[in-house]
Amino acid sequence: MAQTLLNAVIIFVANLRAIRRFLRDQGIQPRKASTQSAAPQPGEATDPPQARPLPTEQVEPPPRE
Repeated sequence: MAQTLLNAVIIFVANLRAIRRFLRDQGIQPRKASTQSAAPQPGEATDPPQARPLPTEQVEPPPRE
């Protein structure tokens, strides 16, 4: 049972990373939850934020119990 759950978590994390990498390569920004209105706030830049390159190697999260 634990081995099956571990395999499922490993596959899920690998798929999640692949999806994020694909979206980043396509230039699609993930949606962030925000309370701001659609209009730019005073002092806020009007151009969209530049994408930060994600680190190529990420540390594996500890397996959840």
